[in-house]
Amino acid sequence: MKLYSIFTSVCFMLFCATILSACAMAPSTPKIKSEYQPVQFAKLSSSAFVLKMAHKYVKVEGKFGGTIHDPGSAYSRFKYVLFNVSPSGQAAGSAMNVIAPMSMSDMLLTLKRGDKITIYARTMMSAYATNYGKTVNSLFLEADYIDKN
Repeated sequence: MKLYSIFTSVCFMLFCATILSACAMAPSTPKIKSEYQPVQFAKLSSSAFVLKMAHKYVKVEGKFGGTIHDPGSAYSRFKYVLFNVSPSGQAAGSAMNVIAPMSMSDMLLTLKRGDKITIYARTMMSAYATNYGKTVNSLFLEADYIDKN
């Protein structure tokens, strides 16, 4: 009986250690905008940086490209709005998707294509299959704040 008690205690401690280490790895949401790390748009839209930039809290500038109707299966279209953003000015990079809470929809609907915006967001990684059977990873942004410049 004593051996069983020791075994369950050890299992419970290992379980707690696993949970705590997983919590320590996940970054916490910044409380203020100044805690988001400024990043070049090209770094976020390049496939070379996907693994390095995933799950970071970033600040990035871009141009509003317009809303998209369906935010995808992971997000309810009644709670989120999806739009795309492209690099501003002479910056390199291709357009990328941004998902924002529906509470930001009024502000997003006032934007015109090409308006400069600053996005404070968490980078999320998605994977999709190409027509050739290859899996490609890319990033999208999950917005916490959006400012019109």
